[in-house]
Parts: sequence; C-alpha cells; structure tokens
Amino acid sequence: MNANVVLDTNVLLYALDSQPAHGEKRERARALIASSDWGISTQIAQEFYVNLIKGKLGRVTREQANNAVESLFERACIGMSVELMREAVAIEARYQVSYWDAAVIAAAIALRAETLYSEDLNHGQYYGTLQVVNPFLSAS
Repeated sequence: MNANVVLDTNVLLYALDSQPAHGEKRERARALIASSDWGISTQIAQEFYVNLIKGKLGRVTREQANNAVESLFERACIGMSVELMREAVAIEARYQVSYWDAAVIAAAIALRAETLYSEDLNHGQYYGTLQVVNPFLSAS
C-alpha cells in the first residue's frame, strides 16, 4: 500500500466546496484528485467525515458523508497503529509540530509518499524525504 502523494483533509474539502470565493482552490483540489496517485490516512478520513457532518460545506446527511468517505477508501489508506503512533510522537518532538500534524506526516511517510499536499503545514518543508506542498499558495 503506497501512494506518491497524500492529500490532507483541506484538499479533499476544497474539492467539494461550492462557495464562489473558493473557486480557484476547488479547481486546484479537483485537479490533484484527478491526476495524482494519492492516498490518505484514517485520521484524514475521520477529519473529512466530521467536517462534512458539521456542515462545513453546507447541509450533508450522515449517509452522504459516509458515502464520500467510503469513496476515499478506494485509494491507499493507512490506519493508526502502535508503530505509526510512536513515529508520530518522534516527529512531533523532532520538528516541533502538533501531534495531529505529526500523525499525518507519519502516515504519509509510511505510505512512501514523496509529497504531502496541505494548506496547514509549512510549504516546502521536508520531513525526511517527504515534502509539504501548499497547492493553494497563489489561489484566492
């Protein structure tokens, strides 16, 4: 189970965002989803689900949110394990990032991704061989 890139929660959410102000971000997110050999972690899937049912993108039923999450599981997906949590704790300490960000980074590394697309981490930062890229830097 490998993926060239990992898409963070915000990328997945922008792909479904219908707000006119987020049009450029939506198109960039959709292009990444369409073109990339991407994967996620169960943490990303959980965050995606919670944001959907909380109404971040408008009214979404639990069934619709669940269907959207199920479609994510067609890609490479890694769940939390004891080993992955230990790695996340080590990344948290080494790079001084939040545990939750470290868990996403650890999952991306475990999937052997080269790139983590995220709006929430430092653009261009390397964590070992994994590079964070903010695909929305010049988007409105």
